[in-house]
Amino acid sequence: MEPLQVFFFSIPYLIALGMAVGIAAFGGAVIGRPIVPLLLYISIFFVFAQSSYGSLDISRFNPVYSRGTGQVFFPLLYWGLLVILAWTWLGRAFSFENAPPMPAVLGWFLAWLGLMVAHVVVGALNGVELGDSLGGYGFVNVVWMAPLVLLMVWAGAGRKPLSLVLVARLLVLAALAKAAFGLGRWAFLGGDPANIYANTESLSIRLTYFDIADSLVCVLGLAVALSLLLVKRSDKRSAPWDWIYIVTVVASLACIMLSYRRTAWGGALLVMVYFFFRMQPRWRLPVLIVGVPVVVVGLGFVMGQRLNWRGGTNPLEKFFFDLVSSGSGAEGTRVLELRLAWEAFANSPVVGIGSWGKYASSNLIPWQHSSTAGNFLHSGLLHLTMKTGLVGLFLTFGLLWAFAKQARSIDASSAAEDRALVMAGVAGLLFMVPDFLFGTPIGQVRTMQMFAICIGLPCMVAAAQWALAQPGGKRAANTMHMRHYRRPLGAG
Repeated sequence: MEPLQVFFFSIPYLIALGMAVGIAAFGGAVIGRPIVPLLLYISIFFVFAQSSYGSLDISRFNPVYSRGTGQVFFPLLYWGLLVILAWTWLGRAFSFENAPPMPAVLGWFLAWLGLMVAHVVVGALNGVELGDSLGGYGFVNVVWMAPLVLLMVWAGAGRKPLSLVLVARLLVLAALAKAAFGLGRWAFLGGDPANIYANTESLSIRLTYFDIADSLVCVLGLAVALSLLLVKRSDKRSAPWDWIYIVTVVASLACIMLSYRRTAWGGALLVMVYFFFRMQPRWRLPVLIVGVPVVVVGLGFVMGQRLNWRGGTNPLEKFFFDLVSSGSGAEGTRVLELRLAWEAFANSPVVGIGSWGKYASSNLIPWQHSSTAGNFLHSGLLHLTMKTGLVGLFLTFGLLWAFAKQARSIDASSAAEDRALVMAGVAGLLFMVPDFLFGTPIGQVRTMQMFAICIGLPCMVAAAQWALAQPGGKRAANTMHMRHYRRPLGAG
């Protein structure tokens, strides 16, 4: 065989060998630095959209979040998360370092796992296939939040120094990049191609991002920026970063407003109210005089545009057009969907209808079709309640209570970046309240993993503070803040 033929014949093997060596080298380099694979994993959700609702490309396939043919039950992304988690655990085992106390939220996630196992067992006894019990339209995405939160805890308590300043700034830069791309595409490229209003309803309108998770990325960076500007200034502050924070706040708010999503508007208002009561008192009057009018005028402008899309004269009826009937009845399709789901819950209020369950008469809802009909609805809270009953409702509020307690456990005298990250987690969950009540987040991998990021931020901060308080935990970059790191993880 000629040398050239040998070379071309060996190219696939050389590529495979190179990839194996590269993966091994990367694994060796990051085994003691879990923050690196964590940030790489999180960046996937910051960059790639999942929802293609409203797109004209109906054949669009999303390899990032799809579970393919379902042979492995879950998306490859989840399996990759487990690999990262196992590799991080291995690194911790060989370092012989103390394990940080686990936050209370992980206990509630463990309860969710137990509930998932119970549903799988009951489903199997009733002839339900495993793929249906573990399907994305159940509540399995809630369970998959736990590995990401645990990874964030381990990253915070890792043996290598974790700079929360770096994490905070990366969130700001991610939000700024997301907002810049969204606004640039809106101004020059026609906006998001997944535009249900233009593509289906023939409305002459452009929007920045239809996927609510894209707006959530903006909120996380906006929250960090607002915290460092108006709540507590960083010891590492500089004029260039102050300007970056200001631009991030303005661009992120504009991007959220121009998404034309009512849930995004409602969530943004909750975040603004939260920060108004958390900012330093000396900033409240300037914000009332300057900031609030600007936000109200901007939101009023885009809201007025959206109201003009609809017929009728009643602005309230225009805004909630899908809650009222377009025919002779008083009940809109959204309300009908919620009523049908509530009736399904009422038939089994304690344990729900099962992760595989569907509500009856879903053919009455225009968007419920094919094999997914009746499997999901426009209310994340009612979705969980219908599938898991009062048991799941208790676990939901227990998890939120544990998160609130964890966030409150971070001392107010902590470093500015610590508080900024905690406030970003709280702001992220507040922003998602309208979508959780009136949207479809439970079945979306990206949205639920973004929920996990919000829940994990206070846990990661607490873990970093715990690590600094351990013998030998002094880090030169944070020596000045050692007095803030005496509270153990999860302390009330």
